[in-house]
Amino acid sequence: MLSTSQLLLILLAVLGLLILVSYLLGRRQDRRRADAFIAAFNQSTFGSLRIDPHLQAEQVRTNGFAAWLIPAPEPFRQLLIAFEPRSALSITTWLGRLRHPREYDRLLFIGKLQDTPRSEFVWGKDERIGRALTVGNRPRLWRRKHFDVAESEYVMRGPNAPTLENIFHTLYARFGPLLQRVHVEQLVDVELPTVQTSDSVHLYVLLNSAKLAPQEIPALIAEILALGRATL
Repeated sequence: MLSTSQLLLILLAVLGLLILVSYLLGRRQDRRRADAFIAAFNQSTFGSLRIDPHLQAEQVRTNGFAAWLIPAPEPFRQLLIAFEPRSALSITTWLGRLRHPREYDRLLFIGKLQDTPRSEFVWGKDERIGRALTVGNRPRLWRRKHFDVAESEYVMRGPNAPTLENIFHTLYARFGPLLQRVHVEQLVDVELPTVQTSDSVHLYVLLNSAKLAPQEIPALIAEILALGRATL
C-alpha cells in the first residue's frame, strides 16, 4: 500500500514526464514547420534564405528563423523574413499564453525598397490608425477608409494608392484571418527588437502563421512583392 507522500511523488514524476514530452514534441513540430517554410520560400523565389546570426536569438529560442532573402527580389533592396513558431503541443506555449493571451505564431516580412515609396498604405487588425493622419508634413493627403470586411480602417496616400488598396484587398481575401498588420510607408517603426535593421524600413507585414500552410507561401510572397512594386 502506497503512502500519500509516495503517491504524490509518483504524480509529480508523471506530470514532469508529460511536461518534458510535451516540450520535446512542440520543439520538434516547430522545427519541422520552420524547415518547411524555408523550403517553400526558397522554391517560391529566385533567391534563397540566408540565416542572420545577429538577428537569430529569439527565433532560435522558439525554433524559428530570421533570414535575408538573397538576392533580394525586385523591387526590394533588402527583404527580411522572420518566423517565430509556438507549437500548440508544447505546454510552454500554453503557459506563455496565460501571461500573454495575444501571443501567437508570427511570420514577419520587413523590407527596404530600392527607392523611397511614392505611395503609402497602413492597416492594422487591432490598432487605431488615425495616427497616420498626422504623419509627415502634409497629413491632409492621407485618405482614411473604413474596411467593412474586417471592421477596421486603413489609410493611404500617393499617386498609386488605389493600386495598393486593390492589392491589399486581394491579400486580405486570401489571408485575411491570418493578417495582423500591413504597413507600406516611407518610414515604418519596427517594434520587434530581434528583427530590427540598421536602415530605414519601408514594408512591414505581420501574420499569425499558426494556420498557414507551406503550400500557401508562393501566393503570399507574390502579394508581398506586388505591394512593394505598387509603392514606386
